Amino acid sequence: MANPSQMEPEKLRMALLGAVRYGKPLVLDLMGCDILHIVKERVNSIHEGLWDWILDKTLVTEEKFNKITKKEDGPEYEEKQFWARMDEFKLWVITNAEPEPELLDMFYTIRVKPAPPKV
Repeated sequence: MANPSQMEPEKLRMALLGAVRYGKPLVLDLMGCDILHIVKERVNSIHEGLWDWILDKTLVTEEKFNKITKKEDGPEYEEKQFWARMDEFKLWVITNAEPEPELLDMFYTIRVKPAPPKV
């Protein structure tokens, strides 16, 4: 999240809707910062409990999904447009710092180690 404005609730909500709509991952790049708690707060500011809905995958149910859409989102974000790809939605969290224990407990982690320098 090199640009803090990307974490504004409305931009985050639209990124989430787009990821769900097109069955793509929502990628949150924490960079080297310990900000998972801020991400959770911002996500939950869109709708109370939304972070948990993303993690337990209940966001892709009609009941919960309809709680984060708005009429002014446009026809491409109407409920009937989503069902074909909703199950393909994923959340990816990327960080180049040692992940905090809570992050390790919530996600399947992959550690990438840089190759040693060539001599």
